[in-house]
Amino acid sequence: MGLLDEIKNNLDQDYFDMDKYRAEQAAKEAAEAEKAAKEQAEKPEEPESPAAEEKPAETPAEEKENPATAEAPAESAPAPKKKKKKKKKNGNKSEKELQELKDALDDALDEDLSDLDEFRDISDDVSTAVRKPTFKRNIYFATGILVSLMALIGFAFSIAYIVNFIGNIANNTHQKEVFIETVYPLVIADTASFDTVADLSGDTVLTAAIWDIILFEDTSAYTYEFGNVIVPEADVEYHATQMFGEGLTFEHKNLGDITLTFYYNAETKCYIIPVSPQYFSYTPKIEDIRKSGDTYTIMVGYIAPTPSWRLLRHEEEEITAKYLEYTLRKTNSGYIIVSAKEIEGAGIGDKHE
Repeated sequence: MGLLDEIKNNLDQDYFDMDKYRAEQAAKEAAEAEKAAKEQAEKPEEPESPAAEEKPAETPAEEKENPATAEAPAESAPAPKKKKKKKKKNGNKSEKELQELKDALDDALDEDLSDLDEFRDISDDVSTAVRKPTFKRNIYFATGILVSLMALIGFAFSIAYIVNFIGNIANNTHQKEVFIETVYPLVIADTASFDTVADLSGDTVLTAAIWDIILFEDTSAYTYEFGNVIVPEADVEYHATQMFGEGLTFEHKNLGDITLTFYYNAETKCYIIPVSPQYFSYTPKIEDIRKSGDTYTIMVGYIAPTPSWRLLRHEEEEITAKYLEYTLRKTNSGYIIVSAKEIEGAGIGDKHE
């Protein structure tokens, strides 16, 4: 709107200057006309030739006797008249030129308002045409900045992903996650040390298998009743076999204690398992990995649960309660647990940020 207002102000100023100029020209022309009229009135008429006035009229006889003399006055007399007539003609020509000049000035100054309105429309169009490229340039500039910013963000994320990927390879992050899933059910159940799977009780094996279902199994295909999921005993046995290998024997019954119980229904041959059991347990943390052929020896730290009062005091550091050394064997379907041995006095009470 600033450019439009400026053009309108200039047009209004032009109107004012034109009117002022017309008035000045009219006053100037009136003064010149008045001056010319005064000069014309004051200028005396040119007297006739003295010879024509003083010389008496010749008689007809004399005219006959001297025809050359008689013709001379006749020729000389009209001379002043011709001169006067020529001067008048020159005066009329000057007045005509002056009138033409005046008409030309009037035509030049007599502008139609519609032309000025048309000029205003053209000015508006020019202003709009100037604003449109400016708007497009601003859009292009903003788009360029946005694209550059997105490119920088993408580049930063790519660099971070590459760094994390290299770090994960260096730290065996993926392998550690697989090992944590393998031993997590035993850590939650707080299973005691054992040299072979045969040393484990049937209750320990089934309890670990049920925890494996709770932690990692998709239970959406099972039946739900009053906040519990109904799991067939065959599925429990399958998970136990995946964890400890073949050759196991099972005796199905109620498992757990007063804190948490997994009920067994002998008629339906199913376990009634809470969907989200309220149970505080240790959390596994892989501290070391050693490999020998298909056998892996891993050191697992048991991170103690954090009481709510420690969270209130912002004491959120991890405390290792104990360490167990697990032996795992790689199979086609994953890893099976071979043994577990507690390491006495190995970093007990260690704190981790």
